Amino acid sequence: MMYNQTNTKICVNKKQLSILCNENIYTYLKMVYPNSNLIRSVDLNFLYNCAPNDLKQIYSPLIDPEKTTNYSPVNLYDTWRPIWYPENCYTVNLYPPKNWMNFEYLNKYGDNSVIEGLHTRDDNPYYTVWGFWVYATKGTGVFYNLGKTLKAYNKIDSLYLLGVSIPDIAAFLMDKNYFYNPDKPQLKILDLAKEKFPDSTNIDSMIRLVEYIIKKNDIYDYDRINNTADVDNMIVFLAKSKNYDSVQLQVQANGMGGWCFEVIFTNVNVLSKYNELTWPSWPQIENRMTVNDPNNELAPIKCRPNIVDDSVIVSCKQQNLCKLSNPNPYYK
Repeated sequence: MMYNQTNTKICVNKKQLSILCNENIYTYLKMVYPNSNLIRSVDLNFLYNCAPNDLKQIYSPLIDPEKTTNYSPVNLYDTWRPIWYPENCYTVNLYPPKNWMNFEYLNKYGDNSVIEGLHTRDDNPYYTVWGFWVYATKGTGVFYNLGKTLKAYNKIDSLYLLGVSIPDIAAFLMDKNYFYNPDKPQLKILDLAKEKFPDSTNIDSMIRLVEYIIKKNDIYDYDRINNTADVDNMIVFLAKSKNYDSVQLQVQANGMGGWCFEVIFTNVNVLSKYNELTWPSWPQIENRMTVNDPNNELAPIKCRPNIVDDSVIVSCKQQNLCKLSNPNPYYK
């Protein structure tokens, strides 16, 4: 095995750490970034389980998933696994839990930007997925061109930016009135609005809550009021009608606590669960997917989608990524 004996710069927690690029680290990074001739500097907030211990040890220990079930945000730079992540990978939280607007990648990506991310199956059997959803995170080795993109900070904000009035958003949410915290199914969205604005009527309290969120006075529970696939489908429908190729949900509350940066690609067919292998929109996704030299994002190399095991991680066929069956020694 030929590898670079010089140091590799790893960006962790906004700090550039210089570590020896030994054979294990080089082999792993080459697997993630197969078209890089010389790996000198990478910015990682995502790891596959098969990453070598030399690399894992510079991150905080992976949080036990049982400790994130209270639907409260994890701490800044905690290593955790969001609810829809498969078992063979995890991420580092880049959102300050009480000051989320300091997220370092907020409003960074404009039209036709290339963003690195992970697509994985949502196994909820109760609804069909509109759009192709990607977690934006650095370290997957898969890049997507955003095309014409809408930058929103969460789903409610995206509806507003797509032209839905605040009263209409409020009426839609009140009509659905889903629970906002799966740990507390007895509490509905309207309960949250009335708790925040007890002196208002039902619809007025919901309108005031939507206004409160759109003005970015957000906390995690309030961001959860979009906890319904009906909101997702409306976003995709409206974005397609306005010729957006993608919508960025940059500070989106995720299940099991914490925020994630989600991207929806809109110009695709509806995806029915467990039908990924025969999904007719793979050519559209293929046209957006690349693998890149991490030192030269202007030199993308087109790649074909590759569905990895039951996790449905979309990688490139050139990559030999960690399989879901691999044990996770970092968690034990």
